[in-house]
Amino acid sequence: MSLKLRARAGVLAAVAGLCLAGAVRAETPQACDLAYQQLSAEIVAQARAARAADNGYPALLKRWQAEGARCKGSGIYEIRLAQVQMLNGDHAGARAQLDALPEGGKAYAREQRLARLWLTYWQTDADKEPARWAELRRTLASLTRQNPDDAEAQALHGFALLASGEDRLAIQALQAALRGPASSDRYDHYKALMLAHVNLGDFAQAETMLEQAYELNPALTSDPAAVMAALAISVKQGNTRLAGNLIVIIKARHPQLRQLPAFQALVAEQEASERKR
Repeated sequence: MSLKLRARAGVLAAVAGLCLAGAVRAETPQACDLAYQQLSAEIVAQARAARAADNGYPALLKRWQAEGARCKGSGIYEIRLAQVQMLNGDHAGARAQLDALPEGGKAYAREQRLARLWLTYWQTDADKEPARWAELRRTLASLTRQNPDDAEAQALHGFALLASGEDRLAIQALQAALRGPASSDRYDHYKALMLAHVNLGDFAQAETMLEQAYELNPALTSDPAAVMAALAISVKQGNTRLAGNLIVIIKARHPQLRQLPAFQALVAEQEASERKR
């Protein structure tokens, strides 16, 4: 089964790698980035608790733009604004922010480079160009070899590998990312691992990843790829009650999935299991 990763909250989890030593003024780049990390974690957590399908991204954009009064021109403000614009699908706006970074922004070479790589990821996903996936994978492979402890780079590499159908390599990269500092994006890590294991037919391991992902984000069923993976897992693992519930959810919330051969095959398999009971 080919399942498409939508790893949006992966951008949210950007680990700045900036140290906040002692007391700092509110308008310093370090304080601005700390404010972003706290704000994004708070808004995403609230949205997920409310099972909001948009993950709180529009609210995060509005709130972060309001921080421009004290953080604009810091460099890190523009980088994080570009990332939030990506989350909301505004690739052109994100590119404009990154291209117009103030002089001071160049001090954040890592953050700026990763933001540009995320932009390449989203644009490649939107344009469906296999050649660009290959180029992005090569860039990320080189980056993670040089910086194996960079959890964000490892995660992005894993997402790109998954989107390219390299499931086993994606699992390795995502596991490396999970060994890094804990962050608010771990839902997308577990979701991506779930998708990769489903693609490989390892439904027992996929079920473990599903449990982890659902615990972090009960709105998982709002995501077409995630709910299809959950259905495959429940059918293959013999959880007929959950499978039946997921079929109802898909028909009600994701009618575009009903015509997929993969969905129809899973429904047929579920119905056959029900008849055997």
